Amino acid sequence: MIRVCFLTIFRAMDEVSIQILRNELIKLAESDPQLEFWFTGCYNSAEKTMVQLIEETKELYPESQIDIVSIIDPIKYEKFTWEDFDEVRIGFPKGAVTKYEYAPRIEGKSEQIPNRFVEHYRKIERWIASQCDILFAFHYEGIPDYINNEVKRLKKKKTPKVISIYNPDVSKRINEWIDAQEGREGIVIQGIRDGRTYKSLSDELGISTNRVQQLSHRAVRHMFSEIRKSIT
Repeated sequence: MIRVCFLTIFRAMDEVSIQILRNELIKLAESDPQLEFWFTGCYNSAEKTMVQLIEETKELYPESQIDIVSIIDPIKYEKFTWEDFDEVRIGFPKGAVTKYEYAPRIEGKSEQIPNRFVEHYRKIERWIASQCDILFAFHYEGIPDYINNEVKRLKKKKTPKVISIYNPDVSKRINEWIDAQEGREGIVIQGIRDGRTYKSLSDELGISTNRVQQLSHRAVRHMFSEIRKSIT
């Protein structure tokens, strides 16, 4: 059995990336008759596309056991039964989820603070990745983003195997956009793409690391607004 999870930077996938992902799913189905795809939910367009492609793959390989697994956070759901499960409420098409699994109960500092949901969610994502054999990552290297940092970390560990999904033309456009930026935002976004740290950039520019992060986030917002046109 192969367990698979999914991370994405962009909320939507372009047709080229969708076809690449479709081909990868077919390869998986041909390599193993038992597949599990683990999700915490199906909230954005990219995740919905992934689920749709899994359903297509199930139709192509009806003899295989291909499951969509919903991961349950025990902090949110103290007591849970299959009868309680409402897949539509968390974005899945009705009937898509065939199994569920509990994540471990994580009780750290962020779990004690109500507005730290994102940090808690990322811990769940990391646990999922640790349980899976393959991670499909729809991402573009060089963009300052948590997902890219996580992909780099997992590639170094070599577990799970990371399969990057991206449109080469969009990747080229992103690099061209980054190269064209000027001023401090340009220095920051180009430096981060080339592997520099916030600290080294703050030393060069004579500003705080917090200010470097602000410039980085602003540059990414500008870039997303331009590049998104190419991926929707």
